[in-house]
Amino acid sequence: MPTFDEARFVEEVLTSIKAGWDPTSNLFRVYQLAPLVSDAATIEAAMTTVLNGLGTQRLQRGFAGPVGRLKAGHARAREILGNDQARRQHAEAVRATAEQLEATLADRVAGGPGLPPAAVTAMAAESGGNHTRAEIRESLKAIGAAEREPQEIADPVTPRQWPQVVTSLSQLGQASLWDYVQKTTPLKGVATDEGAINSRLGEVRKRRDAASTAEASLLEILRSYVRSTALVDALRYEVIQGLGAQAAYRFPVLRAATESALPRLKQLGIEGGVDEIAYAVWCRRRFSATGVGTAWRVEYREARAAHNLRRALSVLGSADKRTPDEEKMLKELRDTVQRLDERIDEASELEDSQVERAAELYLQVRSELVDPRIDAGLSRCLPAPPRSVTATADGGTVVTLAWQPTSSRAGRISYAVVRSAGRRPTGPADGVTIAADITTLAVVDEHPPAAQHLHYAVFALREGAAGSVPAHAGPVLIVPEVSGLQLIPSSDSIRARWNTPPQAIDVEVIRRSDTGTTRIADARLDGFVDIAVRAGQVYDYLVRASYRLPDGSVVHSSGLTVRGRTQQVPTAVSRLDVSMEGEDVVVEWSSPELGEVEIREIGNRSIPEARVVPTAALSQIGAALSGVTLRTRTGLRSRPSGNGGSLHLLAVTVLGDLAAIGPSQVIDRHLRPVRNLEAELRGGNVQLTWEWPPEATEVAMLHRLGSRPTGADDQLAKSYRISRATYDALGVRLDADAGVNYFGVCTTSSLRGETSFGPLTVTSVTRHTEIAYRVGHTGLLSRKLVLAVGSPEGPPLPRMQLVANARVRPRTALQGEILLEIDGGESETRQIFVVPKSVGRPAHLRLFATDPSIILRPERPDQLIVD
Repeated sequence: MPTFDEARFVEEVLTSIKAGWDPTSNLFRVYQLAPLVSDAATIEAAMTTVLNGLGTQRLQRGFAGPVGRLKAGHARAREILGNDQARRQHAEAVRATAEQLEATLADRVAGGPGLPPAAVTAMAAESGGNHTRAEIRESLKAIGAAEREPQEIADPVTPRQWPQVVTSLSQLGQASLWDYVQKTTPLKGVATDEGAINSRLGEVRKRRDAASTAEASLLEILRSYVRSTALVDALRYEVIQGLGAQAAYRFPVLRAATESALPRLKQLGIEGGVDEIAYAVWCRRRFSATGVGTAWRVEYREARAAHNLRRALSVLGSADKRTPDEEKMLKELRDTVQRLDERIDEASELEDSQVERAAELYLQVRSELVDPRIDAGLSRCLPAPPRSVTATADGGTVVTLAWQPTSSRAGRISYAVVRSAGRRPTGPADGVTIAADITTLAVVDEHPPAAQHLHYAVFALREGAAGSVPAHAGPVLIVPEVSGLQLIPSSDSIRARWNTPPQAIDVEVIRRSDTGTTRIADARLDGFVDIAVRAGQVYDYLVRASYRLPDGSVVHSSGLTVRGRTQQVPTAVSRLDVSMEGEDVVVEWSSPELGEVEIREIGNRSIPEARVVPTAALSQIGAALSGVTLRTRTGLRSRPSGNGGSLHLLAVTVLGDLAAIGPSQVIDRHLRPVRNLEAELRGGNVQLTWEWPPEATEVAMLHRLGSRPTGADDQLAKSYRISRATYDALGVRLDADAGVNYFGVCTTSSLRGETSFGPLTVTSVTRHTEIAYRVGHTGLLSRKLVLAVGSPEGPPLPRMQLVANARVRPRTALQGEILLEIDGGESETRQIFVVPKSVGRPAHLRLFATDPSIILRPERPDQLIVD
């Protein structure tokens, strides 16, 4: 059950009925329902709640007539709100009334942001209860406005002799007093003083015409304003009156005038944004205020709010019938003005000797008093300049400026940054403004012009004005890079494209590779095509934008480097192993240098004779192996569809538009592999053992030196057939050659004269060859040493490296300095060498073979230490 809001009901319903409103015109308001409500339960609950609320003694005593009228019409209201069609028709009528209200409000708002609360209340009262304040607020929202309280702004009284001022300005052809004091030399705007007035009078009195008479009269009035510190008040009155005249039109007209006058308003101490000030003037002129007291008290409060204590003192002092409290206020105000005048005099005397203290005093007084002498004094108290200004070009597109703070502390300290091309800025207005009034100690110039020597100046500001002497940085030269650089390689060329900065006159491209450095002669402003390239060769391209400086010289950007090469020819994998693990097919291969390996199931298709084919031709060779559940760069696991049978798998290396055909393997998924294959070296023989699958009766065994067997049909491997009976009776023992011996075993099955092979299981064992070497002196006192390796009857020598290391025996060929590199091939060799002093002493020698199957053994290890 909804809660009955009695206060809202009294204001929006009962009071409105009392004022003459017909409740049947808006039953949604009566029963506190949303106009779009459609739920029957919600409507019934609301009507019951209101009906119950009408039964309270408080409402019946205070609003007997309206309560009786609502009770009498409740049944009819239930009929309307309880019937969907009747309720919709009623809602349309309520909406039509709301649209009329919105149209009325749109005329009254006249393009403004809204209405003040007093105007909303008055409008609700004027409607005779037809519209509540809440309905007016909702309609304001519908037209993009709102109920809004204006900010308070001072409304100065008419200055003395203002009609004479207006007449004199008209005779001089001046639009306003503001323009006159701002543009007439030597007057100083709001800081105009008697000295400037006297100087101007002296010039005017040299002429004898109507204009000079009018100007002399105006200057005398200005003198009286300056002496009574009323010049700012007069200028405020002028601008507020001028804006108020625009309130006769629609609000956008007033807002545009306020925006134009905003700098002037700020200088006159009228704070706030454009919208706030315009709305305050709008409300003051369009909507009358009530309850503000007598005129002089309003004027007094406005003067105090604007810190115009002299005007407040004048108004309060000339007022009659002051209360005792106002008499006390008058005395306190006189004492305050006198105290502040003394502080202004003190600050003036300190300007030459203690600038920061003088500025501090002026600012303290300004927080209480509006006085042109304060602004004039602050303009003379310049802050110290910032220190250590730096300007750095970042990325060739922006300039970052940073500095240390000024030593000045009085007031709000901020900074202005100015840029000038070709010369140093001398003042805050001498160049392009990068930052006008910031408090940070760094700023980024995001749009510096290219190919110009840029100079920067940073000024310290006090209270947004009174700039210090400049602190300079630069010159900085901006030379942007090209953007969007992209290489597009093909099989016989490399093409590049980019976007060139508009200020660039040319783009230079340098190509670097192992064969040398070349300038691309036909590079354009948007790219190049390099056809002097070799397949697979890596090229680095340096792309630099060129700019012409004002003195005619040409500079280049640092440049962007991009690497590319033409379409390379892929290489096939050297090894393909296929095995079964349960129902899974496990495929492993050697990793190619470049490209990705695809495993294709080729069935009965023939393998292409060409070793490299276009990737588009792969679809004719076979489909990719299906059922892949895990893949790495050198292997995969698959569970192909079907119930078994043979798989003919082909390894293909894909690189760009080309594919290299690799080895193939045929695996019978019915045949399981042997397990735990081991090879044990026993002298010159190898003993092989493995575990047989229960169903296997024969295996094929392969022996290959130096590399793995590729499959049961590997023509480079020795092949044997071993029956299970022979294995059980005699075992398997083979001769081992020097080097790495690979052994592969796969189960076999024969049917109708055709043999199938199961997965190949591979192991290896290394038989090392041992070769002796020795080191000796060539003579008794000679520094030369001789290295002797091998013997006439021994095996061919491998490639070798003699390494020396200071104080510690080398563990690898990389640990020390290589003294000799021996090609090998012969069965013995003798090499003369010297251990340089750079190795350090004692020097430890060791000979290493590049073939891991060969062990080099020193005959006398003590000969390997050289002092």
